[in-house]
Amino acid sequence: MQTRPLVLVLASLPVATVPLRAQVPEGHFVVAKANIGTNPQQPGGLYVVHPRSPGRYWQVQNVPPDLVAPNLPIGAFGGAANVEIRPSDGALIVGEVGSTGTALDLHILHLDPLGRSVVSASRHLLGTTAGPHGGGQVAQTHVLSNGDVLVGVEGVVSGPLVGYRFGIVSTTGSVTPIAVTVPSFPTGWFLNAMTSDGSDIFFAAVSFNWLASAIWRVPITGGTATLLNNTLPGPGKLRLHRGNLVAGGRAASGTANTSLYFLDPVTGAVISQLGLGTDWISGFAIDATSGTYALVSGYTGQTALSVLWADAAGATTVLCSPSAPGWLGTPGGVAIAPNLQSYGRATPVGGSEYRWVLSPSPGGLPLAGNTGFFVRVASTNGPLNAGVWCVSTSEGFWPFLGIELLLNPMGLVIGGAVVAASATEGDVPLRIPTGVVGKVFLQTVHLTPQSTLEASEGLHFTIL
Repeated sequence: MQTRPLVLVLASLPVATVPLRAQVPEGHFVVAKANIGTNPQQPGGLYVVHPRSPGRYWQVQNVPPDLVAPNLPIGAFGGAANVEIRPSDGALIVGEVGSTGTALDLHILHLDPLGRSVVSASRHLLGTTAGPHGGGQVAQTHVLSNGDVLVGVEGVVSGPLVGYRFGIVSTTGSVTPIAVTVPSFPTGWFLNAMTSDGSDIFFAAVSFNWLASAIWRVPITGGTATLLNNTLPGPGKLRLHRGNLVAGGRAASGTANTSLYFLDPVTGAVISQLGLGTDWISGFAIDATSGTYALVSGYTGQTALSVLWADAAGATTVLCSPSAPGWLGTPGGVAIAPNLQSYGRATPVGGSEYRWVLSPSPGGLPLAGNTGFFVRVASTNGPLNAGVWCVSTSEGFWPFLGIELLLNPMGLVIGGAVVAASATEGDVPLRIPTGVVGKVFLQTVHLTPQSTLEASEGLHFTIL
C-alpha cells in the first residue's frame, strides 16, 4: 500500500468496467415513456439519462413490445406508464398503460451490465382495460420491504384486479387485490398516483383536466380511505421523503408555477412548497443523497415531453427534449438509480461504528472535475478517532488486524487523512480530477487510543 497526493489518487486507479449489479448505472435516471397515438407515431419504451449533462441518454433495447407500443391507431395509447427500481437487485418495475382491450401488466426487467438492453423479463397480468377515458393504466408502483410490489390501477374491467384499484404482486407472481372504499370518489376522476410507507397507502386522483385533485390515506390491508388534501392541482406521482408526503402538481397551461408540495402524511397539511419554474410535471423522483430531483413533463406545456433535473432550490435544467435525436414518446415516470451506497459492516462490532452520512451527502454528487467533492463518515458510538481513507476499484472482504477490509488489496491506494468536521464526524476530500469516471470503492481505517484499528462500513459510487 502507498500514499499519494490527493488529486492523483483517483486518476491513478484503473476504471472499473463492471458494476456491482447489472442494471441502470448508478446516479442515472431511467424514464418510462408511452405512445399516445399521435401522427407521426411516437413509440414509448425506456430511456436512461445522465443526471447532469444535457443530451446524454440512450434508449434501452429489447424492451417488451407492450412497453414500446410502436404501431398504434391514431388516438389509441400504450406503452410504459411508470418505472421504479427494486432496491434488492436493481430490477426495473414497470407499469403499463393501454387503450380499451389492453392486457394490463406489471413488468419486471433485468438489464445487461451496462444498462443498455433487457436480458430477462417477466410480466404479471393485472387485468384488461376499459375506462371512461378510453383505457387504463398502472398509476404507480411501490416496492415493499419484502420484495412484493404494491400497485395502483385505473380502468381494469376484468382479470385479477377487476373491481379494485389496489393490489399486491408477490415475489412468486400471485396478485392479491386490496379492498378500499373511497367515500364520494368524484365522477370522471381517475387514480393517478400512489405510494406507501409499508403500513398505509397514500393515493391521489385527478380530474380529466388535471387541475383538481384529492389525496387519501388508507391502511395497506384495506378499508375506508381518509381524505388528506383536496386543494392541490393534479399530482404527477407521490413520494415519501424524510417524513413528508411529496406531491408533484400541474399548473394552468402556459404558466410557470408548478411546484412540489411537501405534506404532513397524517393531516395532509402543506408544510412547504418548492416552485419549479415550469407548468406541468407528470412524474418525479427524489435523489436522497444530493437532495435534488428528477422531473418528467407531460405532452403539453413549456417543457413538454422533456426530462429535467432540479436543484434543492427548484432551479431546473432540461436534460432531454423533443428536439433531441431519437427522443420519442411521452414521459410519464422516472426513477433514479442510487449513487453513494454503503455495503458491508463497520468493524469491530461494538467499536466506534463508523457509518457514511448519505441522506443527504453534504458533498453532493461525484461528478468528474468536482475538485470540491467529499463524503462524510460519522462515529455512531464515541468520538472520531484519527484515520485515513482508502480507495480501490473493487470490493473485498479480508480480515486484517481485527477489522474487515472491504476493499480489494490489489491496487488499493491510501488517499490521505480523514479531516475532522466535528467531534464525531470526519470528511474524506476526494477532489475528483477532470476526465476521471468509473466505479470507486471507499473505506476509512481509524486508530484508537489503545492502538487498535477500527474500520468504517464500505461505500461504493460511480463518478459521473
